Amino acid sequence: MHRKAPNPKRARRKPRFAPLHGPGDLPEDITPCAGAAPEGS
Repeated sequence: MHRKAPNPKRARRKPRFAPLHGPGDLPEDITPCAGAAPEGS
């Protein structure tokens, strides 16, 4: 039961940013969401 708790939490955060940004852009885009979008585009 304890294993199921941490799994859903990590899975929810990954799919949200995974499709939106790449694996290397996750940490950079998560912080400056509004600033990284216009600059990167």
